[in-house]
Amino acid sequence: TVFKIFNMRIKVFIYKNGCYFCFSNILVSRPLIINQNGIAAMTERKGRIDCHGETSPPVNYGFMEISKLEDMLDQEPRPIPNSKKGYKKDKNGKFMSNGLLLNSNGIESVASLPEFVTELFASPSNLSWIDLSHNCLTTIPDVLLSFPNLQILNLHSNRIEDLQQVEKLGQLRQLKKLSLHANPIEKQKGYFYFVLGLVPTLNTLDFSGITKGERKSAETWKKMVFGTKKKRRSDDDDY
Repeated sequence: TVFKIFNMRIKVFIYKNGCYFCFSNILVSRPLIINQNGIAAMTERKGRIDCHGETSPPVNYGFMEISKLEDMLDQEPRPIPNSKKGYKKDKNGKFMSNGLLLNSNGIESVASLPEFVTELFASPSNLSWIDLSHNCLTTIPDVLLSFPNLQILNLHSNRIEDLQQVEKLGQLRQLKKLSLHANPIEKQKGYFYFVLGLVPTLNTLDFSGITKGERKSAETWKKMVFGTKKKRRSDDDDY
């Protein structure tokens, strides 16, 4: 389906569990709204459209209704919209991309993610974007720390309940964009400042740019919370 807005063409690719649209050659998975006049509108906030400067589009295994990564090895990723060439590959047939989309499946564990990436990607250590949104993860996977160059991580719409799990993401020194909304942890008091305080490298959280005021508040929050914990440990050592 093709819509025309402000003299620009938007191609929409509709799947069972959602849709993709191609806007100015940028592939984005976002909802569309068709109003009574037949005009397509993007449901976005500031910073919602992502352009990651990939030399090759992210390898897309989204919307495949699978629960195990191993099941993907025998499947081809979704084709690149509006492209006849397909994904770039090296001489060994491995993907020359820095992005991996695993969103909108039924994945409960990604323990084998490093092996999965090594099997499919030409440069596994250069992976900078992983999308695990809309799955069934209950914790933030430790294996994500195997990708030190990770800059974008989507974990929204999972089942993560323990806010303390966020602390491990502070080890990813290159992480710039993180999404965790629509998890149970989002309902916990201080969620936003907790995440920002523990992952200070972020410039975008839950698809919203972080302001100077929010960053300052997060720093204050971190000193109060972790300073108190440290003091309590010292007090306990006296007994």
